[in-house]
Amino acid sequence: MTKKVYFLSVAFLLVTFLCAVHCWLGWKTFNWTGDTASIALLNMCGWHPAIISYMLKIAYFFWGVHIYPFLLLQVIPFYLAIFIMVWAVFRRYNTFWALALILPFFTRQFYLLPLELLSSSFSVVWTFLLYSLILYGVLNPDFKSKWVKRTYYTITVIVFCIALVSRQNAIIQVWPAMLVWIGLYLNKKDFKIGAYLGRFIIFSVFSAVFCIALNLGLTALLNHSDKGNIYPATPTFVHQIAGACLPDMDTSCFDETWFDPKWAENSDKWEKLKEVYDNNRLYADSFAASWVKEKPFPHFTKLDGLYQKWAYALIKHPYNFWIHVKDFYSVMWFQKWSGQRILKVKYMPDEEFEISSYHTHPLSDEEKLQRQALAKQMSPEEMRIFWNTPRRKIGKFLEKVLPTPNTILFVMENFVFFIIALILWLRQRKNNLRLFFMSISLAGVLSNILIPLFTPTVWHRYMYSVFSCATISFCVFIILISPSLYKIKKLFN
Repeated sequence: MTKKVYFLSVAFLLVTFLCAVHCWLGWKTFNWTGDTASIALLNMCGWHPAIISYMLKIAYFFWGVHIYPFLLLQVIPFYLAIFIMVWAVFRRYNTFWALALILPFFTRQFYLLPLELLSSSFSVVWTFLLYSLILYGVLNPDFKSKWVKRTYYTITVIVFCIALVSRQNAIIQVWPAMLVWIGLYLNKKDFKIGAYLGRFIIFSVFSAVFCIALNLGLTALLNHSDKGNIYPATPTFVHQIAGACLPDMDTSCFDETWFDPKWAENSDKWEKLKEVYDNNRLYADSFAASWVKEKPFPHFTKLDGLYQKWAYALIKHPYNFWIHVKDFYSVMWFQKWSGQRILKVKYMPDEEFEISSYHTHPLSDEEKLQRQALAKQMSPEEMRIFWNTPRRKIGKFLEKVLPTPNTILFVMENFVFFIIALILWLRQRKNNLRLFFMSISLAGVLSNILIPLFTPTVWHRYMYSVFSCATISFCVFIILISPSLYKIKKLFN
């Protein structure tokens, strides 16, 4: 048995074992919240990524209605990405130390992520798979045949499209991947540094426009709803307008036609609006989300001129706006991650509960009937989620032993790694691994800055991409600091 076959067998068995344990731990304990139930009902309205519902629809067609596809859609891409990364490094450096790259993913922020809320973690695991595929091509550009090469690029493009529409803000994680392809193309040409950087910047701008257009086009193609259009960004923008203007009671920042009819009838609507903001400074959904009973603004109505008013508020009250967003940065950058929610006893109504009744937001009678009908389509054992003793013990053990760094560590990693990567790439721009390092660290920096800036609340799940980009960047940094991982092995001989 050759060394390559031996390593491939060991790596595959190890990753498969870890995947099986992960699935066993998550099976029948998957985080079944209001968001997940909405996706399970194949809701393609756009409030949650419609691509997940389409994939579930395919799973329902082949295997019937079950709960396990929710878990497999995340755990399998997660471990496939780890396997591809390890295999790529081994093929390039021919050392068993490539298996050590599995270790950085055993923080609670990353290891327990595939068991978390489907609408948030789905995007991260598929983006992780995308970057692992790109890393494989960067480290091993020579394919045995044209057929293998075409298959590789076809799979990569498909994963790219899935990742791009996997969440509304996924573009900030996915677009930097295109910079790798731009750099690989330019590296084949003989440009001087000025001409190279000029073309790189121009192509990068065009690729950003392309990603935005593709995201909007695919989203419009996939989304449809019986209730009409959904505007998931509305709560965030009106919340930021309120944060900028209401401290000074500047009502010119709002268009009075925006208000919900019931709210507009109140003579003291401005005072009540300020009270809503003061009580929900870090929670935008209270302004326009569908599950909020007494909300100032409608959920299914487009607010004309919203973005123009947002820009107006930002320019007129920059200090108030900064105070508003600073609170988001302060919490989201420095929060101690709470762990996987379904492993926390406080989230469990009891040792056993009905998945048709478990939810996090008030439900209408129609929604309750829909969830009960969905549960009835599942097998009897799936209609109840039960924590048996081994799972509970292992879950508690993992919560204790897995390291849980504060979020600020991942934030600083992204910033520091980007500075290092940019310097290394500019010094040797034809080094494809340095180009990849710059790309993934840039995705981390964009996540650091833009997610707290445009997020409805400070839940840790919105920071998942920060965790993943920092972890991948760390792995690439480890690869870069040694031209060959064999040098590390020599230290222990």
